[in-house]
Amino acid sequence: MSEQQAVSCLKPEVNCPCPKTECENHSQCCKCITNHRASGKLTVCMAQIAKK
Repeated sequence: MSEQQAVSCLKPEVNCPCPKTECENHSQCCKCITNHRASGKLTVCMAQIAKK
């Protein structure tokens, strides 16, 4: 991820549903999704959608 993409990813107004508030990617959707995609796991918000 480029520095510009990382900066544009910072959206403090995002209401992140993830309970792992200590995570360095908490409320940084781009970084969170990138890391989860690499590990093949759904993010908390995506898992909530998948359960519907």
